Amino acid sequence: MSGLQEIPLGKLVDVVVDNRGKTPPVTENGYELLEVNAISKGKRTPDYSKVRKFVSEETFKNWFRKGHPQPGDILVPTVGTIGNVALFQEQRGAIAQNLIALRLKSGIDSRYIYYFLSSQFGKDLMLNLDIGGVQPSIKVPHLLDLKVPLADYEDQKSIAAVLSSLDDKIDLLHRQNQTLEAMAATLFRQWFVEEAQEDWADGVISDLVEFNPPRKLSKGTVAPYLEMASLSTATFNPEGWYDREFSSGTKFVNGDTLLARITPCLENGKTAYVTILDH
Repeated sequence: MSGLQEIPLGKLVDVVVDNRGKTPPVTENGYELLEVNAISKGKRTPDYSKVRKFVSEETFKNWFRKGHPQPGDILVPTVGTIGNVALFQEQRGAIAQNLIALRLKSGIDSRYIYYFLSSQFGKDLMLNLDIGGVQPSIKVPHLLDLKVPLADYEDQKSIAAVLSSLDDKIDLLHRQNQTLEAMAATLFRQWFVEEAQEDWADGVISDLVEFNPPRKLSKGTVAPYLEMASLSTATFNPEGWYDREFSSGTKFVNGDTLLARITPCLENGKTAYVTILDH
């Protein structure tokens, strides 16, 4: 591999699709409106299962002044889950508030740039651009000033191909895990609901678990933060958490089970089992 050159990201980008500033009128169905919650940590492409808003065909064609993402674009949140990125791989959906798309110039492999930005080094660089506020946020000009170690085009393609192959295997494992979790849920319902014995004693969940147990975490400590959108209805693993300074909220440790507390997330069964903490 030839030597790497550090090039500002903006010099590699041909188009920035940026429809921020106004919120489009939404409908109950139509074209998906991708938001920050659909860009999940460790997930290569947008998670369309998290889409909750849609726009009409007229809005899709006429409202978005900067256009729409195209396959190969890189989606980057500018508020909230800073450091998460995704590859837009199918012509599906629109973007507006707090989400931009980067379209690379000819001779730049977008997968290579995606893997750099999604690496821990790339994430740290983006997190260092945080301008502060209630939620982490970055300015687009600052993002475009970010230096990218750039290999020549053939090496970009080779690196991206290897990492893509690994991602394909990881995606397959995730799908297998979801299948196993669905089987486990079916067995649980069969054994403990459908085939429950009449002589089994009734009880309450508070006999078995402690709700909101006391945990220690000093104010100002940087720790993983989970929003409601990070909880899934399909798997126990939370997605899209990010580090921020602790000021208030419920504290948790590995082994805790998290439950959504407000509607409609509670009714939808959004839960998580915590295994994400390093210590």
